[in-house]
Amino acid sequence: MTAPARKLATTKRAKAENDTSELLAADLLIEFFSTARRDVVLPILELVEPKYFPDFSDGRVFDVLRLLHTEGRSVDSANVKRATDAGGPASAAAYDSWLEALGRRRGGSGMPSPSTQAAKEAADTLKAAWTAKQVEAELERAAGLSRVGNSGELAELLRGLAARVEAEANPDGRVAIETFGVADMLAPLGPVPWLVSGLAIAPGAPTLIAGFGFSRKSLFAEGLALSVISGVPFLGEFPTRSGSVLELQAEQGRRLTIDRYQRLARGHGVDLRAIAPDSLRVATLPPCLDRDDAEALLLRAIAPPGRPPTTMVILDSLRALVPTLDENSSDVRRPLDMLTRLSEKTGATFVVIHHAGKPSADRANGARFAPRGSSAIFDAAQSVFVLASEDGKAPSRVTHTKDRILGATVDDFAFASEDVAINGNPRGGLLLKLVGVDEAEAGAASTLSEAKARILRCLAHDRDCRSASELARRVTGRKATVLAALQELQDRGLVVFAEGALRLRSEVS
Repeated sequence: MTAPARKLATTKRAKAENDTSELLAADLLIEFFSTARRDVVLPILELVEPKYFPDFSDGRVFDVLRLLHTEGRSVDSANVKRATDAGGPASAAAYDSWLEALGRRRGGSGMPSPSTQAAKEAADTLKAAWTAKQVEAELERAAGLSRVGNSGELAELLRGLAARVEAEANPDGRVAIETFGVADMLAPLGPVPWLVSGLAIAPGAPTLIAGFGFSRKSLFAEGLALSVISGVPFLGEFPTRSGSVLELQAEQGRRLTIDRYQRLARGHGVDLRAIAPDSLRVATLPPCLDRDDAEALLLRAIAPPGRPPTTMVILDSLRALVPTLDENSSDVRRPLDMLTRLSEKTGATFVVIHHAGKPSADRANGARFAPRGSSAIFDAAQSVFVLASEDGKAPSRVTHTKDRILGATVDDFAFASEDVAINGNPRGGLLLKLVGVDEAEAGAASTLSEAKARILRCLAHDRDCRSASELARRVTGRKATVLAALQELQDRGLVVFAEGALRLRSEVS
């Protein structure tokens, strides 16, 4: 036996007094994964993680066996030896551990190979033991926080611990009715745990970010995420509570999302290498929220074992994450109410991206666009922001149209995004900054004027344009801008519908 293997054996014997059931379960699983057929092994592989094994070497062995099975290679001494040797000296010792585990299980006793049921029970044993150790470690940490009087971090830790225990005890997501009473009402509430106090964004019902395409909805949310994980004020103006972020990105893939965060970080002077690795987690094209088990899945993602609960969760977008629900039906409220329940359990703040409805002819206020679909979407939200930018180049105007906590909305504001040159790359960074509302209005007015001029030129030559949608296809620019410009021209009587087509008023007798 090699020196590393002798050290591992000594460590195992020392642990055996306290971890006998775990070590037996680990040995049984290693033999099962080494001897059972691939079709039998694969479902059990999904129940186990390397971190569940009480011994590092066994966890490395499991990693190797999982790799061989998933690649369809045979599990034999040669393949295991090659795979473990490829991982360096620490990993190479796992080969001796594998042989040792098989020897302990068989030992010349003629013991039959483990059954699938026995393997499943062994997997459950390892996971339960690992979870118990995580809970014990967090309770010790909570005791330490209590001794030093760190009540804020202690409360957040205990909320996450409670959510994690519930997720383990209730894996199917069945929810019981929970109540509170007079005793709870007599206790002081304490301050609102704002995520962004200056924008009235806090845990509770979700915050809705609505707008047309190119209004910078996703940029707004991801810029806020960068502030939460880095401590940089949002838009250079709004301090945020520091914490961690989970983004469920159903609109774009991994590469575009990584590129966006890299550019935002560089543009705001944030070194991602200095950020805690688990402070930002992104799932691209994740499971949808209209699944029966969505609440249980999301709860485990928000309060992952061994970590504090997530501070902020971005869902981009509502339509993409609930594809089987009609957004014009009140049923679309159900996943939003689910987010409220999860926020109550974990303290997470949910930010939901949603598309806006059609432009209104009334442009007396900045909120020309409202959230698309059923009014139940608006009703389910705690706070609603509507973003508008005529062409994606002009600054985005932000109108706060609803707030439950304060009962008063913040004043309209505007922000712009600009490229920042980094190391000779003119688009190396991306900066979000607050600008005056008048600048956003000037940009919008300029864009609208250009659209009106293009419409007038088009109708001067094309006399067979039979609908607004057809006109929007012929005139360059965003459809929403073209339709808004057309509406204004019609309001002023410069364009009319005559003889089955849109015409210039001056050409109609």
